[in-house]
Amino acid sequence: MLNNSPHDALAHYEELHVAIIESIEHRQLLGGISTALLALLVYYNSSGYELPYTWHWTLAVFSVSLFKTIIYQCSKKRVCKKLSLQLRNAVAIISAALTGVLWSAPINFINISSTAEFVMTTLIISGIMTGSINAYLGQLRCVLCISTPISISIIICLFTKISPTPYAAISSVIVFYLFIYLTCIYTRDSVHELLLAKHEKGLLINRLQDKQKLLSDMARTDALTGLPNRRLLAEQFENLANGFSHNNEKFAALFIDMNNFKLINDEHGHEVGDKALILLADTLRNAVRKSDVVARLGGDEFIVIVKNVNSKDEVDAVTQKITESLEITIDVDSHKINASASIGVSVYPDDGNSLEALINAADASMFCEKRKSRMK
Repeated sequence: MLNNSPHDALAHYEELHVAIIESIEHRQLLGGISTALLALLVYYNSSGYELPYTWHWTLAVFSVSLFKTIIYQCSKKRVCKKLSLQLRNAVAIISAALTGVLWSAPINFINISSTAEFVMTTLIISGIMTGSINAYLGQLRCVLCISTPISISIIICLFTKISPTPYAAISSVIVFYLFIYLTCIYTRDSVHELLLAKHEKGLLINRLQDKQKLLSDMARTDALTGLPNRRLLAEQFENLANGFSHNNEKFAALFIDMNNFKLINDEHGHEVGDKALILLADTLRNAVRKSDVVARLGGDEFIVIVKNVNSKDEVDAVTQKITESLEITIDVDSHKINASASIGVSVYPDDGNSLEALINAADASMFCEKRKSRMK
C-alpha cells in the first residue's frame, strides 16, 4: 500500500467505491437492453397460456429497462457525478431490486409439468443471477437484491405446483443461492484488489511524471533565482526565431551585468550575495512585461528577451526602465547594498542569427555602455 494513514485509507476506500459505482452505472444500459429482450422472449413464449397479467408484467419490465437506460445516460453528466455516493449507491440497489422482483414473476408463467420448459426458464433465471455478479462487480447488496426474490419464487413454485414436494430441487436452489452469495464475496474482494492495484499503479505513474517534470524544470531553471537558465533560454530563442521566420517579428536581447557585484561577495560573503541576487532577480522580473523572457546566465549576469521590436531605439524605454529599477538600495541581513546595472542591447536577426551571437553582441554593447559611463 502506498498510503498508510487512516485518512489515506479512507480516501482509498472512497476512490474504490466511486470506481465501482461508476462501472455499475455504465453497465446499466446493457442491463436495460438485456432485460427488455428477455421480457419479450418470456412474453412471446407465454402466448399459449391463460396469463392475463403477462402484458402488465412486460410493461413493468420495460419500465425498469427505461429506468436503467436513464441511469446510464445520467451517469455521463457532471451533475450526477457530484451527487453523494450514498445516493448513487441507493439508485444502483433500487435498480437491482427491481430486476430481482420482476424476474421472479416468469416462474408463474411456465408450465411446471413441462420439464424442458421448467429447466429452460430456470437456466435463464440462473444466468441472470450469475451475470449480476459481474454486472454489479461483487456489490453484495445489489446481487442479493436480484437473487433473493428469484430464489424465493422458485422455491415457492416448487412447493405449490409440484406434488410430492421436490425437496432435492429445493435444496439445489438453496445451494445455488449460497454459491451466488460466496461467489459474490470472492468477486467483490477480487474487484477491490484489482481496482486498488490499478489505483496504486496510477499513483506511481503520477508520482513518476511529477518527478520527471520536477527534474526537467530543475534542468531548465536557475537553482538560485528560479529564472530560466541557458538551456531554457535556448528553447525560448528557438521558438522566437521560428516566429520570426513566419511573421518577421524581431526581438531584442538585453545583456544585464550588475556593477561591482564582486565587492558585495568580498565584503559581506556569498550568502548575502546570493540573497541580493534573488531580490534583484525579482526586481528585474517585475520591471518587464510578462510576455518577455528573463533568464540568468550565471553569476551576476542576466538576459532579458524583449519581443516584438523593430530596432534598438524601440528598446530604449525598456532599457531605461530596467536601469532605473535596478539602481536601488536593498537591505540584506541588515546590510545596506547599493545596486546598479549596465545593459547592452542586440536585435535578432540584425546583430546575430544564433543565441550565442546575440548574447555576444549584447555583451559587447554592454561593455561599450559601461566604458562610456566610466569616462563620464
